[in-house]
Amino acid sequence: MHQPVASGPRAGSLFALLAVLAALSLPVGNAQAQDVDSLYRFGLDQLEQGDTENAINTFRKVLELNPNYALAHSSLGYIYMLRGNSDLARASFERAIDLDIRLAAAHNGRGMVLAREDRMRSEALVSFREALDLDPEYLDARYNLGVTLADMEDFRGARQAFAALLQTDPEYSDVHYRLGVIASNEGDYDTAMDEFRDQYRLAPNHRENRLELGRLYFRQEEYDDAEQMLLPMVQQFPDYTPAMLLLADVYLAVEDYTRANQLYLLSYKDFDDEETADRLWQDVVDIAEDKERREYQETALEDMPDFFRRFWRKRDRDPTTPDTNERMVEHYSRLRHARMYFHSPTTIGEYDDRGRIWIRYGPPDEQAGYGTADSETRPSDTWLYWRGLKERIIVHFVDRGIGYFQIVESLMEAAEMTPLTLLPSIEEGELTSTTSEMSIDRLPINAFRERAIIDPRYDRMADEMEEIIRNAQGQGGGVDGVDTYLQNLQRMMETERMDNLQDMATLESTTHYVSIEPENPLPFSFYTAAFKDIQGRTRIEVYYGIPTSELELERYGEGQKARVNLGVAMFDENWNEIDRTNEIREYLSSQLVEQQAGA
Repeated sequence: MHQPVASGPRAGSLFALLAVLAALSLPVGNAQAQDVDSLYRFGLDQLEQGDTENAINTFRKVLELNPNYALAHSSLGYIYMLRGNSDLARASFERAIDLDIRLAAAHNGRGMVLAREDRMRSEALVSFREALDLDPEYLDARYNLGVTLADMEDFRGARQAFAALLQTDPEYSDVHYRLGVIASNEGDYDTAMDEFRDQYRLAPNHRENRLELGRLYFRQEEYDDAEQMLLPMVQQFPDYTPAMLLLADVYLAVEDYTRANQLYLLSYKDFDDEETADRLWQDVVDIAEDKERREYQETALEDMPDFFRRFWRKRDRDPTTPDTNERMVEHYSRLRHARMYFHSPTTIGEYDDRGRIWIRYGPPDEQAGYGTADSETRPSDTWLYWRGLKERIIVHFVDRGIGYFQIVESLMEAAEMTPLTLLPSIEEGELTSTTSEMSIDRLPINAFRERAIIDPRYDRMADEMEEIIRNAQGQGGGVDGVDTYLQNLQRMMETERMDNLQDMATLESTTHYVSIEPENPLPFSFYTAAFKDIQGRTRIEVYYGIPTSELELERYGEGQKARVNLGVAMFDENWNEIDRTNEIREYLSSQLVEQQAGA
């Protein structure tokens, strides 16, 4: 949603217009009216200086002296709107219009309030156009008209409005950015890049524009340019989470896992906007548990940072390192792969079911596909995951159209039309044929053959299908032959479906992650003891033993010493952090340490 122009870089043009209108309304020879107009202009000065609290009091004083002073009502409307009180703002603008129907600023303000609600945008357009009818040179109203048309996805109308604005003011503060967003939404990335660059030339500190430039560089895999655009912005605006997340994506793409991890961890430390919350949730929704999905729906916006902190702490395999989370980096690496190679513009997350499985379980151990797109068989893919020496899990995907692959319970669904629905209905006494040649031809036998490299059962199933077809077409078909054909196909489909459902039920997330640490933590044994005093306070002691064969020892007099980075972190059952410590400890021995196995 666009911001009111009164809060942007062109705020002065609005207040200047109000001041001019105030001067025009000054009745000659009326001392009281002169005092009211002077007081109103004083309120405008306060507003331009950012002193909104005193400006409100000044405008209210104006209305005490003259309740019918339309400009004061309109100016109050802009202040209420900037403070987020849409009801008071709309009431003030409409009161101003009632008093002076030719007050263009009031029509513009009313339109800005209405444009904040999707269902009121058509009425907002009417208000902006009324403001322009009254003042064709009212650039802020023309800008707001263009933004609202773009929000309504009337991109042609929005471009016309912005083009008319640029004819009057080629350097109007935000128009090139808006035109770039429109071009990007339409997939015209070359035009979008040109517009964003023009905006950057005019306003190099425009955060949203720099973010979009960085996003396009990233999309085009120009990672150096993306970093040069985003890194200074993250340093300048350390709380601007969207830029931080995008820069993390850039570092992940170039396999700089350490910096990517640092930025991902920082991204949910502190934010208060729905856009960031939605982005972070869409990033993790495919690995969230049912309990976490419910919790997300019930979490208030101000509590979202804490929700995501607990979400990732729960998955951190080494919570003693606050600046590292290997599972997070591996997840974002998988997420990027899914978006690049399993792209689907019609689904949330922008990837199909193959992407969801990849994100949850990683790359398959074996894969077989059937890429044909003929009149009988749809393209399909099958992934196999090993879970031990004898346990194999198989997942089938079938192309449902335009490259969207969906998980299916039976590979039989790779048939262009399901064979069981193509057989002719045979009513008693009206037998005309035993079966349908078309339905038999559409059986995906070749797709099953391809899967033999994964599991021999698919070769056996293909043989069984051919046997069923021969029996149905051969001598002794008739009604009994058709019934047998249907029953056998149904049995095969149900058997395969049950096998695959059982596989999916046992599929678990892989524990293989990208390593971003030079060394793994030392293996050690430990146990705890807890003691409670009479006041209910608890003391917890942790006893641990480190294999000396894993240590690098230094000479220490007649003996040796070792340095160990000791990290301990404690969390409650909801993964809220209770305490943590990280310190380097030295262990000294007055004699040489035994380092054989078991010591």
